[in-house]
Amino acid sequence: MNASPATYADWKAPAEDGQTLIWPEPADLLSQTRGNHAALSKAHDVTIQNAPLPQLRAKQRAWIGHTDDEALLFATGHQTELIHPGVWIKDALIHTAAQATGGAAYHFAVDTDSPKHLQFKWPRGSSPLTDDTSMSTAEWSGLLGTPSPQHLTKLTADFSAASADWPFKPLAGEFLSSMRRLSLEAQSLDVAMVNAMHELDWKLGLRHHAMVVSPIFQSEPYLTLV
Repeated sequence: MNASPATYADWKAPAEDGQTLIWPEPADLLSQTRGNHAALSKAHDVTIQNAPLPQLRAKQRAWIGHTDDEALLFATGHQTELIHPGVWIKDALIHTAAQATGGAAYHFAVDTDSPKHLQFKWPRGSSPLTDDTSMSTAEWSGLLGTPSPQHLTKLTADFSAASADWPFKPLAGEFLSSMRRLSLEAQSLDVAMVNAMHELDWKLGLRHHAMVVSPIFQSEPYLTLV
């Protein structure tokens, strides 16, 4: 018996400013998440390396800090890069879904992809986010070093001069401020950038966890699946 191909809605970004595209509908998204959670929690007859799937699932959720087996988990993810609004809005969505259901929201930052979109841009100007000379040659973004204090000082000064006459205060300045502090503490550009973005989201009222994925790939539940 041949399975019929899945059919999807005609996804097109709205032409009007300030509009959103959400699929499936919010009510369906919550319903499907509840259904997935219930099915996976009861799938004891499904085994991976002789371990029941619910057991591995619970261990993986606990590994990332989600220890409540009854609470829903809403997740999104993207490469570690300077993101556009279409990516950022997913964090707003998982925040809203988690708040509505008493669950938790997670943003997984993929630091194992090749570096890209690391140019900090503003009207009529731009600068690389880091002065690590391997930005164009590193095999994956997690290998990039944090920007030097001198580089961030110049980047902040250039951006501040360019935005001085704007009729609003850009939030990008707060991101750069966080980067200056976090770059002295983090071991890689990815970690500093993800934490700086998360810090800004927190100030905006979004409540979600953010973590890079490479450590997850060394966890026991994940390696069992592999």
